Amino acid sequence: MNSEALLRQYLDTGIVIPSNQFYKLNNNLKKTYIRKREIAVNAGDAPEDFEVRYFSEPTLLKMVERNPDTIAYIDNPTEEVQLAAVNQNGFCISDIHNPSEKVKLAAVQNIGRAIKYIDNPSDEVKFAAVRDEGVAIQYIDETPTEELKLAAVSSKVADTIFYIKNPSEEIKIAAVKANGEAIRWIDNPSEEVQLAAVQQHGFNINNIKFPSEKVQLAAINNNFNSYEFIKNPTDEAFRLYHRLSKYVPKEKREKLDENINRIKELIK
Repeated sequence: MNSEALLRQYLDTGIVIPSNQFYKLNNNLKKTYIRKREIAVNAGDAPEDFEVRYFSEPTLLKMVERNPDTIAYIDNPTEEVQLAAVNQNGFCISDIHNPSEKVKLAAVQNIGRAIKYIDNPSDEVKFAAVRDEGVAIQYIDETPTEELKLAAVSSKVADTIFYIKNPSEEIKIAAVKANGEAIRWIDNPSEEVQLAAVQQHGFNINNIKFPSEKVQLAAINNNFNSYEFIKNPTDEAFRLYHRLSKYVPKEKREKLDENINRIKELIK
């Protein structure tokens, strides 16, 4: 079979040909080849980089719906194609030149940290990003407003406050109210912050070095098993624990002890 006959077979079947052979085809043969390749790609075949620029929008949509990373190979994708990509993987916005506000919002709503790849994001995009993932605040270059910090810590992602420099008392309290584990990343938390953390969940006392008696009692009142995580419980804390725990049936007590031991192993 000569090369012309072999090329004709490729054109008829949709089998991939090398890019250098493709560019030698006349326009009609190129169209025939691309038409066959679109059929193959729509059926699940992987596209070649050089082919993508010639595909129709429906084919491009199917491509990015199947694998959003293919947006990187599409020249000037329409907004619809861009949205199809970032709705699956917000990080794909890094491969989109000059995305619209709608595409930016869709990207950070898919994954807040995608804001890392957005230049000069609007306030709406910033808030959408930190509401999805509080830790996205680390990628907002200028000093974030108190309102933005509050929205970030309210996302319930515990380590968000780690990325906020010199958080105010209000931000600290909001952070531990949203997720008490946030106290792990707060240096020298005030008693008010400690109380908010253990009131969110008593076990958070494990992350407090020297809890006051008031904090110990608040933790035990929230969950009497928190007593097991207090390193130096006061007598009053012991009495409260004993009073609350004695009403628990033996079989439930044994189950709770198992859970506590498991948690202790995890946090060693």
